[in-house]
Amino acid sequence: LTDAKWNFVGFPTSRDLSFLTASNSTQDIWAIEFDHSNNIWNTTQYLLSSNVINRGEGIFVFPDGAISKTLFYTVTLSIKNADLNISHSSSNTNNGNRWYALANPFTCDISINKLKDKNQNRIQGGVVYTYNGTTFSTQSYGFIQPLQGFFINVPQNNTTIDFKLDEIYYQEAKSETAPIDEITLDVVTALNAPTIDCT
Repeated sequence: LTDAKWNFVGFPTSRDLSFLTASNSTQDIWAIEFDHSNNIWNTTQYLLSSNVINRGEGIFVFPDGAISKTLFYTVTLSIKNADLNISHSSSNTNNGNRWYALANPFTCDISINKLKDKNQNRIQGGVVYTYNGTTFSTQSYGFIQPLQGFFINVPQNNTTIDFKLDEIYYQEAKSETAPIDEITLDVVTALNAPTIDCT
């Protein structure tokens, strides 16, 4: 996490935010979620450390400027990479103005091209919107890293986005369709760390 900026992140398993405050109890850390019903960030109610963030959902996290070290997400469990379907309803029925705040739900990079292939006609413009801490930019190809949050714009007639295992990109094998069952992590992984080896 970068201090004094909003970080767009998510997790490969549903979990609460207590790990952030537990390791930085003297620091101020704010987090907000996206209100999909009203198509806007919920800036009127900050998330609590006890709030559970669902796998694959993107949130904004802002560490106080006094934090000078990298915050860590400790994983000491076996994470089962599995398909995921995310669905939201929205009061906004206009094409081009319905947003999903998502995050890579896997422990490996995912291919943007494969994500689009598995969600044909569900991603407006065929692009995802990533955030660098200051501005959003569009990507129509490339990869989304583990824990990285992103936006997609969804057409009026769509409510579901599918994450499939064959969207995972395997760096060493140079194959996007290599089989994978389970990845066991017993590490302290920085939120902005390089990609986990998925071979």
